[in-house]
Amino acid sequence: MSPKPEARIPKLWELPHRQLPGRADHPALMDGSGALSYAELTARVEALAAWLTDRGVARGDRVGLALGPCIDEVVATLALARIDAVIVGIFDRWKPLQLRHVLADSGARMLIAGPRQAKALVEGCLPGELQLVVRGPPPTHPAVIAWPAELPPGQPPPGPTEPRALRALLYTSGSTGQPKGVMISDEALVTCARGVVDYLAYGPDERVLAAMPLCFSYGSSQVFSALYAGATAVLHRAGLPAELLAALEDSGATVLAGVPAFWHRLIRALEDRPRALPRLRLITNAGGAPTQRMVDALPRLLPGVDIVLLYGQTEMLRGTWLPAERFADKPGAMGLPVPDQRLWLVDPERGLCGPGEVGEIVVEGPMVCQGYWGKPERTAEHLRPDPWLAGQAPGPVWHSGDLAERDGDGVLWFRGRRDSLIKTAGFRVSPTEVESVAVTLPGVQDAVAFGEPHPELGQAVVLAVSPTEGATLDPTELRTRLLRTLPAYMLPARVCVLPAGMPRISTGKIDRTSVERRCRRGHPEPSDPQRQPQ
Repeated sequence: MSPKPEARIPKLWELPHRQLPGRADHPALMDGSGALSYAELTARVEALAAWLTDRGVARGDRVGLALGPCIDEVVATLALARIDAVIVGIFDRWKPLQLRHVLADSGARMLIAGPRQAKALVEGCLPGELQLVVRGPPPTHPAVIAWPAELPPGQPPPGPTEPRALRALLYTSGSTGQPKGVMISDEALVTCARGVVDYLAYGPDERVLAAMPLCFSYGSSQVFSALYAGATAVLHRAGLPAELLAALEDSGATVLAGVPAFWHRLIRALEDRPRALPRLRLITNAGGAPTQRMVDALPRLLPGVDIVLLYGQTEMLRGTWLPAERFADKPGAMGLPVPDQRLWLVDPERGLCGPGEVGEIVVEGPMVCQGYWGKPERTAEHLRPDPWLAGQAPGPVWHSGDLAERDGDGVLWFRGRRDSLIKTAGFRVSPTEVESVAVTLPGVQDAVAFGEPHPELGQAVVLAVSPTEGATLDPTELRTRLLRTLPAYMLPARVCVLPAGMPRISTGKIDRTSVERRCRRGHPEPSDPQRQPQ
């Protein structure tokens, strides 16, 4: 039975403290290194918060976290929240190009990382005045500080009191340009966790296997929801499906979340070696609509397990959910608005949409972000009053760019995007991000990236390139070079070479529609580039 929502929403750093003294000895976190009880977690958070304060971290400072799913990353997250700092989410598989952009854009004064990221930064020259705290063997550098193996007890300053205080910058791609930092409040993160505990009925003895990066909202919400419920978050660094299945069995996990590409790998593993997972009671999917293969295979391979479909964006955290009892009769649907959020479908020309009409998803609620860090114009494009909602929501509402349709039962169905954003394996990829790297390669004159349907990834990234005069481009060699700079999920599934150059419209701009049409003509289904699921 899930706990009733509290009248006062707690702060993020208070989540483990709420479980004292009643569940002090109950395991709060587990990973490959061991476990922490709620009492041990609160003590370690206080000690690290005091240590970070002594290192000069103060209220409002941005601090990057790049440790990956592990106990230390959760401890650092809560410690930063404890001293009212701003957490900058860093995907620990980013290459130096993406890492340096996020550190510079956020103005981070410190990065807490593992030895691999630290070594790459030191070798590539640390940006600005950045301090680097390393958990593990640190490289030699004046700006590098080792996270002590044993932290002495300490007393940090009083914790934050403002619920709408900026708590995290979570970087996500838009349809153009470099990733943008989405400003998420403390209240939004905790409201999301509270909602999950409520509508998914988390109990205090739940074991939530958190196998996705904590720098993404879907990954971090697994941990925060478990802590809100007084349950246990089992942190697992995503690897081979066989390792995940072993972790499920060994930990006795009851809840597992994933994106479509993640489920397809798990489906293949279970079909190769069927096994019972008697403790598992619930799985959730987000980051892309479920494929027909998921709809058919998951109930067969995981009999008796509830399947809940979720929809959201980093900018709104959670938007809709499809209860498990509706999975069979509404396969693939987005579902209904989650508690605490109000959601409309709006056509900018015709107004509010009725059943059977496609409109943009517009959301209001405490989980909606505060905008994009340092980008007021971009924020105003999405977070603004809507004239069609003046009587219901006179203030700013989030215009998602996602299109949906409501059926006769009031259930929402995803119908696409307004822009060219590529959604692949649960990640959002900006075509411009891929193109800007491709045109730096020798012999490449122009580049156009786009997404095309893929049965498991949702979309696969395709890159079209034209050569400079006299150059010859080899698609395999280009993909190899791109992998040196781009993370695997941005790597094109295939590269299409247009030797005669890019088609152009009358103004001289590249005709992207013609490029896509030429590249798709006569090409087979793209192969799975073996991306790491989010």
